Amino acid sequence: MKNICINKKILGFLLLISLIPVTIMGYYGYRDVKQLLIEKEHANMLKMYQDMEGKFIKFCGNSKKDLFFLSQLTKKTILSSDDFQQEKVYIDILENAFYYFSSNNIQYDQIGLINQEGYEIIRINNKQGKPEVVHQGGLEYKGDLYYIQQGYQLKEGEIYVSPLDLNRENGTIEEPQEPMIRLVTPIYEDKNQLQGLLILNLKVSYLLRDIEKTARRMNDLNLMMIDEEGYYLLHSRKEKEWGGPADYNTGENFKKDFPNVANKVLRATSMQFINNGQDVLFCYPVQILKDMDTKFFVVTYLAREDYLGPLGLFQKRFFIELLFISLMIIAIGICISKYLSKPIVLLTKAVEDIGKGHFDVTVDIHTGDEIEALGNQIKEMAQELRYMYNNMEELVEKRTEELNEAHLKMEKMATTDPLTHLYNRHYFNQYMRKAKEKILQEKTILTVCMIDVDKFKYINDFYGHHVGDEVLKEVAQILSTTVRKTDSVIRYGGDEFLIVLPDSNYKDAEKLITRIKEEIKAWNEESNILEHDLSLSIGYAQYRGKGGIEEVIQRADERMYEEKNAKRQNENNIQKSG
Repeated sequence: MKNICINKKILGFLLLISLIPVTIMGYYGYRDVKQLLIEKEHANMLKMYQDMEGKFIKFCGNSKKDLFFLSQLTKKTILSSDDFQQEKVYIDILENAFYYFSSNNIQYDQIGLINQEGYEIIRINNKQGKPEVVHQGGLEYKGDLYYIQQGYQLKEGEIYVSPLDLNRENGTIEEPQEPMIRLVTPIYEDKNQLQGLLILNLKVSYLLRDIEKTARRMNDLNLMMIDEEGYYLLHSRKEKEWGGPADYNTGENFKKDFPNVANKVLRATSMQFINNGQDVLFCYPVQILKDMDTKFFVVTYLAREDYLGPLGLFQKRFFIELLFISLMIIAIGICISKYLSKPIVLLTKAVEDIGKGHFDVTVDIHTGDEIEALGNQIKEMAQELRYMYNNMEELVEKRTEELNEAHLKMEKMATTDPLTHLYNRHYFNQYMRKAKEKILQEKTILTVCMIDVDKFKYINDFYGHHVGDEVLKEVAQILSTTVRKTDSVIRYGGDEFLIVLPDSNYKDAEKLITRIKEEIKAWNEESNILEHDLSLSIGYAQYRGKGGIEEVIQRADERMYEEKNAKRQNENNIQKSG
């Protein structure tokens, strides 16, 4: 009878010291794993959303610069005429400029100039990378469109960014669908006299496709994009998209599908985590352009099994292990005697170590019975857990390496011109932000050279665009091999190049220009690409860190055009004397 009591006490004691700690550890483990999964999902969502916002801001930010560039070109060209609407020669010049700009910027579906009465003066369509000038018979009245009405309310230098909606042609939604963002800015003759509006129709379909690809890579099949009224711009069920009155007017709306959380989502100003019972929603407001009110919302709906799936496996394994441990303790409590207490302590310690993540456990038991077998099983389990843990670390390291490589590739693509492999304007803007601080601190001078290929339009028209591209690559090669190692060569746009000479003066710039012209002369003697000599017009100006770099580029541009005009005047004099 006494032995039976001792066995019961041992069994009760073993159950008490083993099951209670294991249960507590399981509870806190469950809680910590759940919190970790939520935090991981939160971090993944935030990164994905910020990447989306960064792409839109960058894409539309470049378009904003293009819009202001074209507005200045418009003002200098058409507004130099006394008659804004009728001066055909200025209209033709601006049509040409818009056409060549469109051919190098296929992201713009349309470039349009609207007069103050709402009629189109100029429209350049760009379908599938093929720009087309719309002539007089095809121009339309646009004054009743909402973004035109908004544009008339703008002051000089302001822009209006439209919501994201589908493009319409002659009042009908274009098929296949072409989502658009429209950027509008007014053209003033002076600060009080509005002359018209300049409009860029920005195609964003490839950005939306990129967002869908990103969601698929993250196994996120419930990603949605909604506008400020709650209408779907992206949805896994395509029939729900573009249901707003400005598009298909189907009435499909986030407010209708998620009435309990819709107001909180549409009022969000930052990343939000919304618990909708067992399921959750992540939402994030994405600005289309910095410092502008126009935005949309990205929402991800996650069912409990989507984000807490691994937790279910944890629960199952925990209860299986708990049941296994309980059975083993009962069997041991019935069979063991007083001398088995030491192995029990060893087993308990091993289980605790494994629960804390220490998988290199040592269970030194040689009792020749179930206790020894249990010790061996625990060691095998620890090895399996360590193997799983190591595999997880390798997988995380591999994914991190892949993300870093993708980031480097994207950074190179963002700062490199694909034709000439020179730096592009985006790189130049980044470079100047850093260079300005250095110039002011060290009181150095930076020289900017503006270079333009003479008669490049003639080369494209006479020889073909493939020869024009070859000429641009040859010029890029000559410039790259002629400059100093510290200098930077940038393709500024079209046939225009910039050379940035840090810590330099006018003599350095003039020496460089002399070398460039000597290299061009040598190229003309050796190359048979063109039947006439290739020449460049070059202007330069200095920057001391005060004011904007745009003023320096403008001065260099003016000097470059002075040289170009002098060449033209010289040719005219030669022709007259001949």
